[in-house]
Amino acid sequence: MLFLDNCLDTTKIAEANSGIPQGQCSGPCVEATYLINGIYAIVRGCYATLMQGTSQSISINSTGESCLYYTTKATNAITNTQGGAPASISGPVTVAVRFCNSIDNCNALLSAAAVDSTKYSTGDLKNCQAQTSITCYACSHFINGKCTKDPSATCQGSWCTKVEGKINGEKVVTRGCAPINPLTISDQFCVPRNVDTAVSQIGSNLTLSYDATQCFCNKDRCNGVESTVLSLGAIVMSIILLSQ
Repeated sequence: MLFLDNCLDTTKIAEANSGIPQGQCSGPCVEATYLINGIYAIVRGCYATLMQGTSQSISINSTGESCLYYTTKATNAITNTQGGAPASISGPVTVAVRFCNSIDNCNALLSAAAVDSTKYSTGDLKNCQAQTSITCYACSHFINGKCTKDPSATCQGSWCTKVEGKINGEKVVTRGCAPINPLTISDQFCVPRNVDTAVSQIGSNLTLSYDATQCFCNKDRCNGVESTVLSLGAIVMSIILLSQ
């Protein structure tokens, strides 16, 4: 994965010297915007790469694209302008996910301007659909404690999430919410994974073993179901999404 300042700049993507790699996808392409620690960021790539290690797939309708967006409660963010310079955004922050069939550069429509919800009513993004806000249970359980369905512990998003599994053999359960779902276009979706990963710091190395499943659903408090099973990628994705 490359972290590039000009990935948000759709005017630069097709340029030969942009530094943004291009290649053929074996299936749909995907692009998704995120708000991470106050920074408006984007991911572009192949759906198969995002879901590597799983057998999950999606089917896009005859229009050749599926695009969903959600306006978060956040009221400011830092992003890059089309010219690459940093810019401060004031006002509601909108994030989106867009899947498209594997046509050259089809995942190059979301840009820094997509932070503004009014951009989805006209132009290239006019087919995007707004997501409504739902209420989800919110809690975390790592090794000790319980992640219960407490009616007073909730969050707002367009998707509810639940992660359940083990880290190095110790039970992990999290419930929360996400503004978008970059993994599917269906109403309910679970991703099982079993991954070993190395976490390195200066002078030390730690191998973490994840055996877990992450589920997304889009009904009020639907993440209260007791039985689900997720993965390192899923847990990391949860942390990113829960930071909205």
